[in-house]
Amino acid sequence: MISKHTEDPVTTNGGPNLLEERSIGGILVHFLAIPTGIAGAGIVYLLTTNEFTKRNARNALDWHLTVLALTVVTFGSLFTYSELTGQGATDVAALPSLVSLPSAASTVAGLVVPALLTLWFAVTFWTFVVGLVAMGKATFGTA
Repeated sequence: MISKHTEDPVTTNGGPNLLEERSIGGILVHFLAIPTGIAGAGIVYLLTTNEFTKRNARNALDWHLTVLALTVVTFGSLFTYSELTGQGATDVAALPSLVSLPSAASTVAGLVVPALLTLWFAVTFWTFVVGLVAMGKATFGTA
């Protein structure tokens, strides 16, 4: 007996329809943004017309703008602290002898700057993890 109901393998499998719902650009923007930061994510965000790609590029851009802000605050604090204490930027991790800052400010800055540097290194490492996880989520259709 021949069945009159035949299933179309393209519509039931879902594989070939995968790229109709999500784009390669939306998946790869996270991988591209790991080494390029806001430049790569920003260019993809500005040039894309695909909504899925735009949402993923916006997410990558948000993350990398936050990392950029942390970088500016961390290294701005590092160089300001090193200039105010009269030492070079490479010597900032050692608690300085008092040069021009009051003792309490010098102590607080001597603790905050290494903490910011530690946070910056952790966030930089976490950027790789987050980028790869976001790329995996985009592969399965989540922006």
